[in-house]
Amino acid sequence: MKQTEEIELIEVLQPELLAIIETSTIVRTKAEEHAAAFAPFMKRYIILSDELKAVNKENPSLEDAEKARDIRLKMVKVRTGSGDVKDVRKEIIKAEDGLIMGLYNVVKNSCVLTESEALEIEKHRERIEAERKAELSASRIELLLPFEVNTTYLPLAEMTEEQFQIILSSEKEKFEAVKESRRLAEIKRVADEKESEDNRLAEIAKQEAERERIRLENIELKKQADAKELELQAERKKAEAERLKLQAENEKIQAEDARLAKLQADKIAEIEAKNAQIAKELKAKQNAIDLAHEQEKRRIEDEENDRKAKEKAALLAPDKEKVRVLFDTIKSIQIPEFKSTEAIELGIRVKEALEIVKKLIIEDSKKLV
Repeated sequence: MKQTEEIELIEVLQPELLAIIETSTIVRTKAEEHAAAFAPFMKRYIILSDELKAVNKENPSLEDAEKARDIRLKMVKVRTGSGDVKDVRKEIIKAEDGLIMGLYNVVKNSCVLTESEALEIEKHRERIEAERKAELSASRIELLLPFEVNTTYLPLAEMTEEQFQIILSSEKEKFEAVKESRRLAEIKRVADEKESEDNRLAEIAKQEAERERIRLENIELKKQADAKELELQAERKKAEAERLKLQAENEKIQAEDARLAKLQADKIAEIEAKNAQIAKELKAKQNAIDLAHEQEKRRIEDEENDRKAKEKAALLAPDKEKVRVLFDTIKSIQIPEFKSTEAIELGIRVKEALEIVKKLIIEDSKKLV
């Protein structure tokens, strides 16, 4: 009899409802019971759906519209009727769910209370152990702290004392090595700075000495030039004195000539015979005076020409000497102490260029005579 009822029930249930039952995890009989409550509504829906298929959808008439409206209103009743069944069955399920949850809560709450008591006893020893490990870890961190050790990933609380002592000793040795390395680096840095400063001061002293040498050399050259000028002035004064002397002698001779001419005029008769001789003697003397004057003039001109030749020779000194003067001039160039980065870089490049030029002069000057 029961088997017959099941066959009839399966025949009543529509395929759509059976598909839902197949996917459900509820007990089969319970699922079929719920489905059976909705089967009449599904059957009514199928009938109304078939009736709607007969209505002209493309170009419905007034009769078609009224029939469609009648089907729609009936369909609404099917939907709302099935909704009422749904609500009733959900209320039953809710009541069952409330009963199940109440029974469950009694068992659950009883277990939770007892579990809490057991957990408290269980965790007591764990808390004591955790506190011990925390204190041990803190004490070991404190021991490692002076050696700048990152303890974040070290399982300090889990280590044996022997393991920790090995790590402590290793980190201490590494720290001391780093500390010594830093100390030596600092000593080297200070030494390098001192050496750099000493080199800078030595270079400044060298430059000052070179400037002083050039200054003294210039003073000496000026003294020599001044002495030469005084010597030339003395020579010019001497030449002028000689010229004046010759002029005075010439004037004296002329005065004597004038006197003799006057005597000659007064005693023409007496000295006519001697006049030619006197004139001859006077002419010879005049020639000697003129010759001496000419010779002195040439001597002064020769000395002047010699002086000019020496000055020209000094200007036309050998190229090697000129190159030496050029080298000293370049060597005396001082690079100013710049402030900006661009100017400092320019000064460095100019200094390097001057060094290249000096090396070039030194190498090529060896070829000069």
